[in-house]
Amino acid sequence: TVWGTSFRLFDAVSLNLLENSFENEKATNFSIMPSGNLASLNVFAEPETISLFEFPKGNKISSIELGNEKGNNIATFIFSADGETIYLASNRYVYSNGLNSYQGHKNKIVKVTYKNGLLQKSTIQYKEVEGATAIEQLLLSKDERTLLGIDAFGGMRWWNTESGNEIIPDANKTDVAIPLKILRGTNTFISGDNKSNLNIYDFATKMIVGSIKGNGGTPAVLVLIPDSKFLLSGNKDRSVSLWDLSKNEFVASMVFFGEKDWVIVDKAGRFDGTEPGMHKMYYTKGLTILPLESGFEQFYTPNLLPRILGNENFTPPVVDINTIKDAPVVKISLAEQQRNLSVEDDTPAYNSDKETATLKVKADCPLDAVTEIRLYQNGKLVQTTRNFTVEDDKNGEKSLTKTFTVNLIAGVNNFKAIAFNTQRTESRADAITINYKSLNIPDKPDYASTTLHLLIIGINAYKNPKYTLNYAKADATSFKEQMEKPNDLFGNVKVHFITDADATKINIENTFKEIIKDCKAKDVFLFYYAGHGVMSTEEKSKDFYIVPYDVLQLYGADDALTQKGISARELQEFSKNIPAQKQLFILDACQSAGALEAISMRGAAEEKAIAQLARSTGTHWLTASGSEQFATEFSQLGHGVFTYVLLQGLKGGITNDKKIITINELKAYLEAQVPELTKKYKGTAQYPASYGLGNDFPVEIVK
Repeated sequence: TVWGTSFRLFDAVSLNLLENSFENEKATNFSIMPSGNLASLNVFAEPETISLFEFPKGNKISSIELGNEKGNNIATFIFSADGETIYLASNRYVYSNGLNSYQGHKNKIVKVTYKNGLLQKSTIQYKEVEGATAIEQLLLSKDERTLLGIDAFGGMRWWNTESGNEIIPDANKTDVAIPLKILRGTNTFISGDNKSNLNIYDFATKMIVGSIKGNGGTPAVLVLIPDSKFLLSGNKDRSVSLWDLSKNEFVASMVFFGEKDWVIVDKAGRFDGTEPGMHKMYYTKGLTILPLESGFEQFYTPNLLPRILGNENFTPPVVDINTIKDAPVVKISLAEQQRNLSVEDDTPAYNSDKETATLKVKADCPLDAVTEIRLYQNGKLVQTTRNFTVEDDKNGEKSLTKTFTVNLIAGVNNFKAIAFNTQRTESRADAITINYKSLNIPDKPDYASTTLHLLIIGINAYKNPKYTLNYAKADATSFKEQMEKPNDLFGNVKVHFITDADATKINIENTFKEIIKDCKAKDVFLFYYAGHGVMSTEEKSKDFYIVPYDVLQLYGADDALTQKGISARELQEFSKNIPAQKQLFILDACQSAGALEAISMRGAAEEKAIAQLARSTGTHWLTASGSEQFATEFSQLGHGVFTYVLLQGLKGGITNDKKIITINELKAYLEAQVPELTKKYKGTAQYPASYGLGNDFPVEIVK
């Protein structure tokens, strides 16, 4: 509702605005009756009224005047369990000298009955009681014999619903916040306090019988999740807290930014959220402030909220959020003297007429040690001190300086450097810009000299026949045919197409090496894989793998998977070594029915592995589904649904004025269309996942 102006009715699933007859009704409050109808209060015109509407159509059923005494204000109301009785808190301002001296309120409870389609004012009207503040919320005991009212400052008033008499003459002042909720099946209710805690009260004794310590936000509204042990509190600082009532503990906080961006952080420090949302959140330790993403490797947890609500028993993070060590401090500079052009946003900008530049990165971590330095160029990883195929010595050095020689592209080259400590906590980035003044810089993008390098793999027939797939090869073939069509984005398209028995680890690795030699920084690299994807099972070597033709066992043989599979770390190394600064990886990876024995929540582990891969390389990744959410195939479509939607988008399903399809537009299209199509054909929605920190770029032109 827009307070005091009109109602708005939305579909809870699609969030679409629905038409209704009460759209223009003015009201201060509304509530759904147990019968399913909607009641509202109108206090903007005298006399005051309460109205009842048919829900959700909006036709008015009944309306009743409650009084016309000047200064009255009905703040809230509550239904009995059968919906036949409504209790309303009416608060009247009290002045001692006209309108000049405000003294407080006279609080009165009005009882309204609803029978035979009519609202009727009860013969019982509760006595007026003077108080400094108005009653703002009401609550009924389980037996409905006791009514509780709370004023704005936490004062409690108790009434007997049969006699209308106040049980405790004077307000019971407590440190209670306004939101109240009855706990199902009990004679207790729960309320927040002004110290961010939840308190559980007993209606009989009117005393606190339990408390749950909070985490910072003062509750302003409480919502019990249906058929669940969890409660949500909307807090005055605009955060939302999640509470587990079965364990009497605070679980997590959620913060929202605008209409789309959000972050959830649990009490152990795990987090999930949208990329823009994560950019706005920080860890604090004393006077040290670090971006939330500094703990990405240790604490990022995909699908954190549904996993909490699903009662997952999380393994404690390797790092204790309360004893996290200081991150390194990084400084990037030119190792050679070049002319300083300007300083913009504290980022030095340099001018160079050379094709290469030598950069010096110094990382200091006096209270711990530096274990890795990474260098990014225009968002893409180009250098690192860590060997991704062998676990490094984690002792590190308190101070580490590395020199990197990099190839420049014509125009602007934005470099940033980050470093990690022994706990894999990431530093703040330091940045530098080099403008390469090549004589060959075109006035506009030179698509004619840009090559699209395609590595496309599709495996239907595995060496172990129980892993055979139906549409992987067809998906890969159709994708190849679509992408190799001539368009004005690329002067040349080089295709590497590997299927079935040819898709061995050695062949795939050799193809990557060929592309590394042939590719240039201004080119575009696109990797497409349709086949099995799997997480290894051993905790020490856990990683995501794409599964070549000759892998004979998906689970329980990690040594063989390491030898013949291609891990996320290896893909990371290939991505780093491919010069193209624009890279897209597409995984239509699924499981066979034999993979149902996968350990719980492996899908979430796979999502995290791919998210880390995208983030570490500065590239874009589109994935069909996690390990436990099988990539869906439909005979009606002739393709797996993910690739079917992908092809439809590339063929013109994505429409815009420029008719140029970019990575981010492709992501949005997949995220919108795949769930709809899977729900239509399968009855259960499948949700693709996309990750990427690299710059957006076009991949197709719609003719």
